[in-house]
Amino acid sequence: MKPFRLQLVLSLALMCFLLASGRAWAWPQLTPEQRAFKAVPGIPDAPAVILYHEVTSNDNHGFEAHTFRIKILTQAGKKYGDISIPYRKGPFSITGIAARTILPDGTVVPFKGKVLDQLVAQKNGARVYKKVFAMPDVEPGCIIDYTYAYAWDTDWLYSTYWNVQKDLYTVHSYFDYVPYSGDSGFQIYWVTHQLPKGLAPKRVHGTHKYEIRMTADNIAPYITEDDMPPLRSLVAGVHFFYSDKVGLTNVKDFWKRQDKAWLKQANRFIGKTDKLRGQADKITAGSTSQQDKLHKLYDYVQSLKNLSYPPHADAITGKPPFRNGSASDALSHGGGTRNDLNLLLAGLAQAEDIPVTLARSSSRYDDFFATTVADPKGLDAYIDLVSVNGQQLAFDPGTPGCPFGLLPWYRSGSPMLVLDKDGGKFAVSPLPQDNETAVQRGGKLTLGEDGSLQGTVNVKLSGEEAFNWRFDTRDDDAATRQRELLKWVRHWFPNNADVQLNGAVNWNAVEQPLAFAVNIKLPYFAQNAGSHVLVPVDPFEMFEKARLQNPARTYSFYFDYPSATIDDVDFVLPRDFNLTALPKGATLQQHFIQYQLRTSAQGNVIHVHRMAGSNCEIIPAKFHDVFRQYFGMVKHNDQQRILLARAATVAAN
Repeated sequence: MKPFRLQLVLSLALMCFLLASGRAWAWPQLTPEQRAFKAVPGIPDAPAVILYHEVTSNDNHGFEAHTFRIKILTQAGKKYGDISIPYRKGPFSITGIAARTILPDGTVVPFKGKVLDQLVAQKNGARVYKKVFAMPDVEPGCIIDYTYAYAWDTDWLYSTYWNVQKDLYTVHSYFDYVPYSGDSGFQIYWVTHQLPKGLAPKRVHGTHKYEIRMTADNIAPYITEDDMPPLRSLVAGVHFFYSDKVGLTNVKDFWKRQDKAWLKQANRFIGKTDKLRGQADKITAGSTSQQDKLHKLYDYVQSLKNLSYPPHADAITGKPPFRNGSASDALSHGGGTRNDLNLLLAGLAQAEDIPVTLARSSSRYDDFFATTVADPKGLDAYIDLVSVNGQQLAFDPGTPGCPFGLLPWYRSGSPMLVLDKDGGKFAVSPLPQDNETAVQRGGKLTLGEDGSLQGTVNVKLSGEEAFNWRFDTRDDDAATRQRELLKWVRHWFPNNADVQLNGAVNWNAVEQPLAFAVNIKLPYFAQNAGSHVLVPVDPFEMFEKARLQNPARTYSFYFDYPSATIDDVDFVLPRDFNLTALPKGATLQQHFIQYQLRTSAQGNVIHVHRMAGSNCEIIPAKFHDVFRQYFGMVKHNDQQRILLARAATVAAN
């Protein structure tokens, strides 16, 4: 049996496709209707339109090809001439890129420019890159064609996803998928989401054993909103996955059998805990409590080599240096995959008589796992559940830098299958407490007589905020880490601010908040208003844009994790300035979000405390009006000014 792909990713290699199908490449025929298209029905101000999108994929040959034809309708639509193709380097490559621009007069301008490779971000432990290039001579009325292919090693099978709904109106789409036809013991299934009535994939006999095809016409674009759930959970699409022959016919029985299979696999890997006791005793020597023992075991397992998250070069260049068949193998080899390490922790803890319950967890990074779908890849990772001081905590030492008792945010608050011999049961993995994750900013800032502001801001990131930074930059060198952190901090201030890191950052102290300091010089911070000077109440929020400007809401509000932003700032006034008026304090709370503003003065120092946070991840759209009013009040309070007067003005009055 071949292993299955770990997450949904697009895929293909155009050259492989052409060789496999025996077809010569040619651009789709340009029809008179496409040339004449001028406006999107019902969306008169649409900047562009997708006239045609074709997706052709084949799991036997390991590819997925995309062809787009887009017409630019307005000046704003010219941005669609900047092409970006995301992919995960290592397992996947992109080839067969070709493009052209058809001008309004019919002239064809082939793309002959450079295709750049750019790092976008870390994503679920993998680095996401994108191929980027700019189409030539893009102007309103022109048509752009481009094609590319994702390719992967055919030793692997990956779940396919048809993205039917795009950010532009789509006139016509064609989808063709050839599943793996070898003997794997599994078969292909699919679930649809938000497809228009009457639209569904169909099995057809083609040049292969069978293919799955679908055409879709006149698909409206999806809506983009602030704080919206993962896009894939909202838009029209089709999710294909491989499962055994029970498939969707009896999902409850499927998960019972899967539970027993995972539990058997885990118990076989852990083996007899007597064999682990010697090492466990050595690790926990001197500990007086179960929690202390568990913490030492956790730290030890996290210190081992992690084959699932190797340095980036290793991820690209080769196969893992070893494979473990047991927890004892993991100890001997000094490491293993993320699941090896999580099972090793369970075995070492059980050797110290610490009860551990195993679970298989899902990720909500790109989508929400559905327990009604018999897709075992949706629950891709073991986690350890342990009761600590009467509270059940989840542990994931197989994720680098994940602090003791904290799950990566995308595995918290999501479905998990708690394993037991009776067939298991679904539950929701614990979310971090709302006081565990925060961005705290504070310091003593001096106001100059010219209205400038300077001083040192001390920043502390805790919980998920700290973990995210450490995890996402774990393979970067020190200079890159510092540069990315400073880029993020600069977003708090206007472009003319001088912002510099002050001292070291405790990147490797994963159990502690990520702490650092920045020196800032901000000209023109205060404003002259006749005989008075106006000072923004919070230097970090003065340039934040207003939120929830649309009068209606389509989707639920979605926050990655409960968190808060807490500012405590002391403004030191110049000798010749006197305080005239302080902004009023405020306390707001609306359905799982809260805000607080307090101000005080002592001598020539004004203290401002501001807190804004949420303690929930999903809030229904019906609260839109409440939230809109709430954010409006927050913006109103943040825009208040401290009123100062020069001493000479006060004396004259």
